[in-house]
Amino acid sequence: MEHDKRVLKGASLLDVHFKGYNWRSEIDIETLEMDSSSQCVLGQLFGDYQSGLTTLRLDVELDTRREAGFSTCAWDSYDWEKLDFEWKTYLRSVKS
Repeated sequence: MEHDKRVLKGASLLDVHFKGYNWRSEIDIETLEMDSSSQCVLGQLFGDYQSGLTTLRLDVELDTRREAGFSTCAWDSYDWEKLDFEWKTYLRSVKS
């Protein structure tokens, strides 16, 4: 699944969880780093990555985390950079 589609799936999961609350306004795009447990989307919303996974019930299946754009399939820095780019692009498009 392409990174942009994964980000849309993750955003949809967050929309369902936050039910009408504008969670997007809580994300600091300038400090967003998807390979950081505190500065990733889940880290910024839930305090840390693992708490976000647990709250969203994504802490069991790695594939589900990947499909929702919260993780990658490799520790390749390019893959993380691409995920950063897609989340930042998405968040800028909905914040403007």
